[in-house]
Amino acid sequence: MIGLLLLLLLAFYGTVGGLSVLVVFRIVMAIMGIKLDWKYYLAVFISSFFTSIFIALIIYTNA
Repeated sequence: MIGLLLLLLLAFYGTVGGLSVLVVFRIVMAIMGIKLDWKYYLAVFISSFFTSIFIALIIYTNA
Protein backbone atom coordinates (compact mmCIF):
# COMPACT_ATOMS: atom_id res chain seq x y z
CA MET A 1 0.00 0.00 0.00
CA ILE A 2 2.82 2.40 0.86
CA GLY A 3 4.59 1.53 -2.41
CA LEU A 4 1.47 2.26 -4.45
CA LEU A 5 0.96 5.56 -2.66
CA LEU A 6 4.58 6.51 -3.28
CA LEU A 7 4.24 5.55 -6.95
CA LEU A 8 1.13 7.71 -7.34
CA LEU A 9 2.85 10.59 -5.57
CA LEU A 10 5.87 10.29 -7.86
CA ALA A 11 3.61 10.21 -10.92
CA PHE A 12 1.88 13.35 -9.65
CA TYR A 13 5.19 15.14 -9.08
CA GLY A 14 6.41 14.06 -12.50
CA THR A 15 3.27 15.28 -14.22
CA VAL A 16 3.23 18.62 -12.41
CA GLY A 17 6.95 19.13 -13.00
CA GLY A 18 6.68 18.13 -16.63
CA LEU A 19 3.71 20.37 -17.34
CA SER A 20 5.22 23.38 -15.57
CA VAL A 21 8.46 23.11 -17.55
CA LEU A 22 6.45 22.57 -20.73
CA VAL A 23 4.35 25.70 -20.13
CA VAL A 24 7.43 27.84 -19.46
CA PHE A 25 9.16 26.40 -22.54
CA ARG A 26 6.09 27.11 -24.69
CA ILE A 27 5.84 30.70 -23.41
CA VAL A 28 9.53 31.33 -24.13
CA MET A 29 9.18 29.90 -27.63
CA ALA A 30 6.10 32.08 -28.27
CA ILE A 31 7.91 35.21 -27.07
CA MET A 32 10.88 34.45 -29.30
CA GLY A 33 8.57 33.72 -32.23
CA ILE A 34 9.87 30.18 -32.77
CA LYS A 35 7.39 27.59 -33.98
CA LEU A 36 8.31 24.02 -33.12
CA ASP A 37 6.81 20.68 -34.02
CA TRP A 38 4.86 18.75 -31.37
CA LYS A 39 7.72 16.24 -31.04
CA TYR A 40 9.93 18.86 -29.41
CA TYR A 41 7.29 19.65 -26.81
CA LEU A 42 6.80 15.94 -26.14
CA ALA A 43 10.55 15.53 -25.64
CA VAL A 44 10.62 18.46 -23.20
CA PHE A 45 7.69 17.01 -21.26
CA ILE A 46 9.16 13.50 -21.06
CA SER A 47 12.59 14.69 -19.98
CA SER A 48 11.22 17.02 -17.31
CA PHE A 49 8.77 14.30 -16.18
CA PHE A 50 11.59 11.87 -15.43
CA THR A 51 13.79 14.61 -13.97
CA SER A 52 11.00 15.58 -11.54
CA ILE A 53 10.55 11.94 -10.52
CA PHE A 54 14.32 11.57 -10.02
CA ILE A 55 14.48 14.70 -7.84
CA ALA A 56 11.49 13.54 -5.79
CA LEU A 57 13.13 10.14 -5.26
CA ILE A 58 16.33 11.81 -4.08
CA ILE A 59 14.38 13.98 -1.64
CA TYR A 60 12.38 11.05 -0.25
CA THR A 61 15.36 8.73 0.15
CA ASN A 62 17.43 11.38 1.93
CA ALA A 63 14.61 12.61 4.17
